[in-house]
Amino acid sequence: MKEIKLSFDKMITNLAGNRFGRETYKNQVKNQVAMEQEFCVIIPDVIEDIASSFIQGFYSELCEKYGNEKARQLMKLTSPNEYVTNKIQESIETYGV
Repeated sequence: MKEIKLSFDKMITNLAGNRFGRETYKNQVKNQVAMEQEFCVIIPDVIEDIASSFIQGFYSELCEKYGNEKARQLMKLTSPNEYVTNKIQESIETYGV
């Protein structure tokens, strides 16, 4: 499975906002993956918190194209920070993508 490591300005420690999620996917991920290829996106460990709005925005393009279930199969979003990984899972389970 292909891994894509996101990068952010060193001053950013929290990820929030649907628009920011969409822009991050478009600028850092979209052109690095082939259609229907499974991949894993790694959020850097300097990120301390993530909002459900960012996650929903990040998944939005894939969800629009393939549907929610297929989007979650294609892209795994994770972090070396266990708190952030747990927050991602909780947000997906609670709010969906």
